[in-house]
Amino acid sequence: MSGQSEETGSGKTNVYLDHNVLDHLVKYPDSNLFQLLIKDSITVFFTEETFNEIDKCGDYKAAFLAVLEKLNAQYLDVALDENGLSTDTGTLRIASAKRLYEIRKSGDEKFKSALDGMHQLLFKLHGGHADKSFEEILDLQVSAYDDLMDFALSIDSEEAGDKGISEDLYSQAGELKQKYVEAKEKLLSEIEAKIENHDKYSGIKGFREKLNLNPQQLNNISEVNAIKEIWELLKKHPEFPKTPLTLERFLGIDENPTHPNLPMPMQSKIVAAYGVLNLVGLCL
Repeated sequence: MSGQSEETGSGKTNVYLDHNVLDHLVKYPDSNLFQLLIKDSITVFFTEETFNEIDKCGDYKAAFLAVLEKLNAQYLDVALDENGLSTDTGTLRIASAKRLYEIRKSGDEKFKSALDGMHQLLFKLHGGHADKSFEEILDLQVSAYDDLMDFALSIDSEEAGDKGISEDLYSQAGELKQKYVEAKEKLLSEIEAKIENHDKYSGIKGFREKLNLNPQQLNNISEVNAIKEIWELLKKHPEFPKTPLTLERFLGIDENPTHPNLPMPMQSKIVAAYGVLNLVGLCL
């Protein structure tokens, strides 16, 4: 049998099943392997990676989850460090694989909705959503964030059971919501103060008019050092900000926005730089 096992201090053996083993158990539900795995001396556990593999199983997701339930599998809750990164320690906890998968799916949807709200503001700043005001888009952000916080509280409450969760946690959640509203009001105030006719704002059009650069100038840039040539072209324009601004800062790759103490991953730098260059390309 493939998989990884580890002896525990209680005398039990913790067994992590590779996806091919779970696949075997789904295809052969009467396999003797089940009898080996449900012994009192063995604890089968699963991880987030197990769910990642199940995500790829199409109509058979329920069958894989049912196998984990039948094995009374426990979930390995991996500990995170102060930067939110996985460590090599964790805790096994008794939990329904089906319920955890449902929570994970709902959480992903709530998080995607909150992230999408942030993207809509960027889309508006780049000239999209002509039919929506900045205030409407920011209100959608606040609503999505509130939904995400409420979802997190509901899961904490469910896991706490009869003990319930502390009033302090509810209070902290309320404070975070209020801070998000205050941040929204501050940002809206800045937008209204700095963008003329903000209700009819068109980012691409305004950017193009300010720079007054044409496609021919962009087409004459050679492939080698193209980014540096674009940077030099923009710096020379009289409308370009006079405050100290490096190429890295302009591209948004000078620091890691989510983990300031860690270097920004190369893939994140590429995505950030591509977004800025795509905007410049649209404008020119």
